[in-house]
Amino acid sequence: MCATGDWAWRGDCGGSMRGQVRRPRSDGGRRTSCKEAIRVRLRAASAAMWSLGDAIARQGVQFVAGVVLARIISPTEFGVVALLYLFTGIAAVFVEGGFSYSLIQSKINSIEDESTVFWFNAAMGAFAAAGLIFAAPWVADFYGYPVLIPLAYAFSANIFISSLGAIHSTLLSRELNFRLQMMISGSASVISAVASIIMALIGFGVWALVAQVLLSSIIITALLWISHSWRPAFVFSIGSVKNLFGFGGYLFAASLLDTIYSKLYTVVIGKYFGVSDLAQYGRADWTKQIVVGPLGSMMSKVALPVLSVTQGDRERLFRGVRLAVQGAMMINVPLMVGLIVVAKPLVGFLYGEQWAASAPLLQILCAGSILLPLHVINLNALLALGRSDLFFRLEVAKKIFGVGSVLVGSAWGLKGIAFASIFFSLFSFIVNSYYTYRYLQYGPIRQFEEFFDLLLYSSIAGICVDIVLNSHSFGVAVDLAARAFGFAVLVIGMIGLRRPRALRAFVQLLPVSMGRFVIFRKISQFCLRGEGGGGGQ
Repeated sequence: MCATGDWAWRGDCGGSMRGQVRRPRSDGGRRTSCKEAIRVRLRAASAAMWSLGDAIARQGVQFVAGVVLARIISPTEFGVVALLYLFTGIAAVFVEGGFSYSLIQSKINSIEDESTVFWFNAAMGAFAAAGLIFAAPWVADFYGYPVLIPLAYAFSANIFISSLGAIHSTLLSRELNFRLQMMISGSASVISAVASIIMALIGFGVWALVAQVLLSSIIITALLWISHSWRPAFVFSIGSVKNLFGFGGYLFAASLLDTIYSKLYTVVIGKYFGVSDLAQYGRADWTKQIVVGPLGSMMSKVALPVLSVTQGDRERLFRGVRLAVQGAMMINVPLMVGLIVVAKPLVGFLYGEQWAASAPLLQILCAGSILLPLHVINLNALLALGRSDLFFRLEVAKKIFGVGSVLVGSAWGLKGIAFASIFFSLFSFIVNSYYTYRYLQYGPIRQFEEFFDLLLYSSIAGICVDIVLNSHSFGVAVDLAARAFGFAVLVIGMIGLRRPRALRAFVQLLPVSMGRFVIFRKISQFCLRGEGGGGGQ
């Protein structure tokens, strides 16, 4: 039998758990069956893989479409659309209002609560859309681009349409039904991408980019209503609003701060450097997000519903957070360092020489994203404890620092703004992990120890590849392939020889999520070999 709070990571409750100490519980020593512990692991792993699949499929389609569109549409046109990102982002935050997190975090919700959230989202969607329409002339005058007025009208329609499907998406996330979400978002991504490419080829220019966003929202909202049986009741409860806003209100304010910070560069660069420079910076950020986005999306969607299951059991929460840190950093560290290594030939190969200025920006932004999964995990651990008030305090402190760093960095141009993301990431890691240390005794030092070897191996591999290939002259395609292959071989070789705990924790998910495929079972068995003995760390 497994003690309550043990996640039974091995899947065989009778086996020893090397390096883990079973501590007595303070609730009288109640026990739960191994079957329940394994069920939690199965659901968590399945949800994680489907969510990751959703993000990869969606980002993959957007990546292909983005590459094609970047060769058809000029950087200036991309930059014009990016000028609206701050305003559309703020409007989207008002639509959501933090209620989605409240519904997920709360274990008991009534149809009254859910219907109230739906009508609130719809009302705020209409309000935000009207606000953007009203502000459109002012925004166009601020930047000096009259075309922003009709573009703002189109994006306002997108905001309202998205608000009508927000509750359905929230309910699917609460049910850990990411498989259906993957099918819906994947279908919408493919259809909207094809339509935008056709429009770009015909000559619609900037409107091809707008059509991709608008069509995707229409399809996603329609499919959510068709595929999910939930329908709103004609009821609106002030009591439900107060109850849900007690938790979600802090998240709403935090999301608003995060959006302002993350999109602040569009205002600074667009106003003082020009739309072409904004497009170059945006292209670098977009390329980074295509790589890191699936992992971040998976962690954001899965972490809170899974960790919320551990409410009241900090030992169990600690185990979940630690496994998440090990597995996520196992993926993200080599990915980000690898992208730094291949950035220059990658940009030239995918987008052409007109986007060459985005390559060094991409390298800097990737360095700033190495710690990204830790931010998501630490904050969701805090939300799982029901402390959205502390979440908000952290966001205020971080965003004040972040806005200041962007403004100071702008004195050194685009690279200065990019470097500000590195300082912001380091500051955020220290701040985010403060309460994880306070409640779970799992602070920044212990978390850093989990992935230090991965960072060391990846850095050594990247330096070696860069030194060797910089001394030779290759074509863009050959240089890209050589860098990617050389880096992958060195990193996998070094990690495989050492087989760190992070690797073993990560591959434990493979037999659960992909047990049908022999190749994954063989890989996981190889990596876990010697687990009971004196395997290397």
